[in-house]
Amino acid sequence: GLKEKIVSSAEEVLMLFAEAEKRRRVAHTRYNEVSSRSHTLLTLCVECSVPLEDAKDGEAQSVTRVGRLVIVDLAGNERLEAGAEYVAESSSINKSLFFL
Repeated sequence: GLKEKIVSSAEEVLMLFAEAEKRRRVAHTRYNEVSSRSHTLLTLCVECSVPLEDAKDGEAQSVTRVGRLVIVDLAGNERLEAGAEYVAESSSINKSLFFL
C-alpha cells in the first residue's frame, strides 16, 4: 500500500494520516495494549519557495528550501500466545523486518 500524495495544507496531511490510521493493524499483547502488527512509514517532504529580491535581468527567481521528516513504526514481535495465527503473524513480521 505505498502511496504518494501532494498536499498544500496541514489539514490535508491530517486527513490523509487519519485515513492511513484506519488501515493500521494493531493487537493486544501481554506487553502492550495497542501493539503495531504492521509496519508504517510516513515521509513528509516540505518545500517552501521564497522569491529573491535581487533578481537579475528582470526574471523571477526564487530559492526553494526542502525539509524531510521520516516517521517509522515497526511492528513488534512480542512473545504472543502460542496460537497458530499469532505464530504465522510473528513469522511474517520477522521476514519483513529482515527485508527492511
